[in-house]
Amino acid sequence: MRLLILTFIFPFFVNSQLNQQKLYAYTKFSGGIVDSAKYTNLSFGCELLIKPYLALNYNFDFLHRNDSLFQMHLPIGIIAAPIMFLGQMSTINIFGNGNTGAKLGMVLLALLIPDGVSFHIPYRYRYDFSPYANILGFDYIKNKNFNSKHIRYAASFGFKTSYCFSNNLTLIAFTETRKVSTMGWSFGGGIGIGYSFTPKGIEDVNLLEKYF
Repeated sequence: MRLLILTFIFPFFVNSQLNQQKLYAYTKFSGGIVDSAKYTNLSFGCELLIKPYLALNYNFDFLHRNDSLFQMHLPIGIIAAPIMFLGQMSTINIFGNGNTGAKLGMVLLALLIPDGVSFHIPYRYRYDFSPYANILGFDYIKNKNFNSKHIRYAASFGFKTSYCFSNNLTLIAFTETRKVSTMGWSFGGGIGIGYSFTPKGIEDVNLLEKYF
């Protein structure tokens, strides 16, 4: 009976280190297909944990397709903050009243708008399963075939499995699908390496070892 109960509650109490992090940074390499083309993607990302199992995602991707398209992905805050700043320039007075600080604060908050969220589920000691949804991003697209450049809305959804070593280095395997406006869905997967910035004073807990 105790084994049956732990089977259901274990994912919510086990400490896999990743679900204790404050900041998790990583780089990933992936490949896949989109429309009739193949692509490779080099990604740099980080996750900011705001709850024990909920993180905000920030992604910077550099995607190359074999049909002469290049895509660079950025969080939407990179565009939103400058637009807000330019819109407020005529009303911002650095020597003025307190409203100036509030307006600049709003611009900085816009810069921190994440790509999306991920949910961390520890399912074995040091293992972490993380479904994610990134719906607040955009791609800068350069099409060498027509010498054209565009900015398009972009979203991605996927699943990531991570293993965290005792020194907080992590190995990552993932699969995902991406959608860029005017393009088809892409499907791919890859591997990565990361580092978890875990607060000091937190010890690993393995409930399976504790009870069995």
